[in-house]
Amino acid sequence: MNTKPLTELQSMTYQIIKDHGRSNPIIGADIQRQINLTDRDHKKGANLRSIINALRDKGYAICASDEGYYYAQNPQELKDYIDEFQARINQQQEACNSLINKYNSWVGIVAYTAG
Repeated sequence: MNTKPLTELQSMTYQIIKDHGRSNPIIGADIQRQINLTDRDHKKGANLRSIINALRDKGYAICASDEGYYYAQNPQELKDYIDEFQARINQQQEACNSLINKYNSWVGIVAYTAG
């Protein structure tokens, strides 16, 4: 876990999200507007996702759903989100493994492993 102090943008983002539970999430565009955050390189929401990821790395229980971001209010909410998050990671890992297998079949040996 990252123990560095929060940046100003991280602190402002946390202050907004902490008041939003699973039943009343906040959309990223509203957070961006409130903290005056712009997109970088025409990648919509990339800066905000970086801030959210940094907060999670520091142990903040920030979750997301199709409706927006929210702060887990109890262990079960956080567990439910972790399970969903891990399932997405597992799907991505399966796709990556398939690509590695294809690469290795092209070069004729086990030339590459992830990590």
